[in-house]
Amino acid sequence: MANALDVSTDYLMNGTTADLAAENIQDKTLINQFNRISELSEDNKTVVSKLIDAFLFQQEMRQKIAN
Repeated sequence: MANALDVSTDYLMNGTTADLAAENIQDKTLINQFNRISELSEDNKTVVSKLIDAFLFQQEMRQKIAN
């Protein structure tokens, strides 16, 4: 089950979303930012999510153009 969900067995037994994030994201600044974002209103979370999506899309397009 852990493999199918791409999580550790420890996470399945005791973990939290914060534990999973800390396990998969090595950049402590990003973890801190995600924790702060989680405290925002749903509308503001949507704005942040759209900004991230736009940035990632822009990066993907630059990579495709460069290749």
